[in-house]
Amino acid sequence: MFLSKICVMLLLTVPYSLCSTCGWAEYATDGRCCTMCTPGYFAAEDCSSTSITICRPCPVSTFTDKPHGLHTCNPCVVCNQDLGLKTVKECKPFEDTVCGVLEGNYCTDSYEGGCRAAQKHTTCKPGDFIKHPGTDTNDTVCEKCPENSYSSGSSTSCLPHTDCESQGLYTLKPGDSVSDSQCGEISRVPLIAGIIVGIILLLLLVGGVTLYKSGFCHKENSSIPSDLVLGPLSVCPENLGLEAAMDSPVSLDSDPPMDSAASLGTEPLVASPVDLVLEPPLDSPVAMGHALVPPQDGRGSPPG
Repeated sequence: MFLSKICVMLLLTVPYSLCSTCGWAEYATDGRCCTMCTPGYFAAEDCSSTSITICRPCPVSTFTDKPHGLHTCNPCVVCNQDLGLKTVKECKPFEDTVCGVLEGNYCTDSYEGGCRAAQKHTTCKPGDFIKHPGTDTNDTVCEKCPENSYSSGSSTSCLPHTDCESQGLYTLKPGDSVSDSQCGEISRVPLIAGIIVGIILLLLLVGGVTLYKSGFCHKENSSIPSDLVLGPLSVCPENLGLEAAMDSPVSLDSDPPMDSAASLGTEPLVASPVDLVLEPPLDSPVAMGHALVPPQDGRGSPPG
């Protein structure tokens, strides 16, 4: 190993050395020293005792970037997007492809001026903020939000929670590390609903009192004798005077007044505003065609 290093050093300083008899721009093959090919070419045929090395250009997608005696060119690097890479410089016969990292990635395997593999930047989760954004060579650094602040994870700083009370509002939902406080005005819906319900209850109360009084009038009118058949009768208080008229004595022998409806041959007395029709009971003497008259003696007077 040590001897090899000495040989390399001597090869770079003197045309001939103890390690090889070939010059610094030659390569040894089959005991001969052949001239190296320049970058962009490869040794298609080695030199002979009568000819020099035959060099030919590197095929497409291959290269050589220094003098050499290789019989093939090196394959160009392919920048794979699946690995987070992009092409910065196209491959040339004398120069390899130069790859860089796609946006949102950082290099994990670098070489002279390029990158062989990359990885996506870490995405900060909600509740964290980006302390140091990711670069082509470094990953993102995340940190948790301090108290009373929040972040979606995509910002470089945390935002303070909204103070609802300072804006004359009340807090619907307190803020946390991932979302802001939710503020709202005092709802007037319950107040309006309460007023409407109160009005409805008041109307029901007034209606109930009215119905109660109407029922009381009907109850008073129900005391009219059952032997009277009444037509449509108003429940108004003025009809209550009808009871007094029914209780007054009526003589079956007495003639009706001259101005009465019977003497004039008119219709029965009409009680305004409703009709009052009086009919005798079916089992009464009047309905049976005769009047109940007490028995008399031979002189035509009732027994003493």
